[in-house]
Amino acid sequence: FIGVEVGAPAISSPSYGDSLGDSTETVEKAYIEENEHLIWANGRSQGYVSLSIYEDFIDVSFKYVSTVKSLQYKTLPPKSFRVEHNTPLV
Repeated sequence: FIGVEVGAPAISSPSYGDSLGDSTETVEKAYIEENEHLIWANGRSQGYVSLSIYEDFIDVSFKYVSTVKSLQYKTLPPKSFRVEHNTPLV
């Protein structure tokens, strides 16, 4: 184990979910099944990622909004997890 890669969703650019529509969840599951090191994927939502970096761990929180096409939007529940230094994610 050397490190972890955190991919941030686009807040204003289209995601692959915009192109794939109802197939997006199937594609996300396939990504995870085909890559043993990938633990989670979300191609449906727009947002950003927040990292809080500490000496022994990193807290990762994906923050999403319901739409980027209107000034009227809702914040969606975040997806959060902790990465312990020198400990692979399982």
